[in-house]
Amino acid sequence: MKKKTIQILCLGLLLSGVIFLGMIRLFPTQPDLTSVQSSESLVEQVNILKEKTQKLEKENDRIIDELDRLTEGYSNTLSLTKILEIKEDDQTEYDLVEVSSEKESRERKQFTITVKDGEPSSVIAEQLLDLGLIENRLEFNDYLQKKNLADKISPGNYVVSEGMTRDELAQAVID
Repeated sequence: MKKKTIQILCLGLLLSGVIFLGMIRLFPTQPDLTSVQSSESLVEQVNILKEKTQKLEKENDRIIDELDRLTEGYSNTLSLTKILEIKEDDQTEYDLVEVSSEKESRERKQFTITVKDGEPSSVIAEQLLDLGLIENRLEFNDYLQKKNLADKISPGNYVVSEGMTRDELAQAVID
């Protein structure tokens, strides 16, 4: 290439660069509307998520309060403390000692269940389940059947209390 051709090429490149910079200065680019819209939609989504978070926190607080209320009632049913004592003579033998304070025994809630003539033992089991004295109605009813106690239940009102064992509950409804 000739020297004159190279000079014209360089001048053309220089001139196009100056024109390009002038256009950028004279006509600045407008903000992209899609980016503005997308940022607005992101802000809206963040606000929606904040609202949902607040609702979930309120629901969580309600559930925790309900759990505290239920566990408070359950903790009151625990009236016996079991302590293992080691005999001084023999380190391998253990005695199980049950300790119950008068205050704890007075705090036990008592309930009256009513058995009507002709009602099956499953109705009694249902009443005990509703009172929270047993955990499984079918299991208690099966226990009464296996021990032949279901036929010994007679109509009447029976007093039961929190903390009674399955055997104690069964005896209470047949006496």
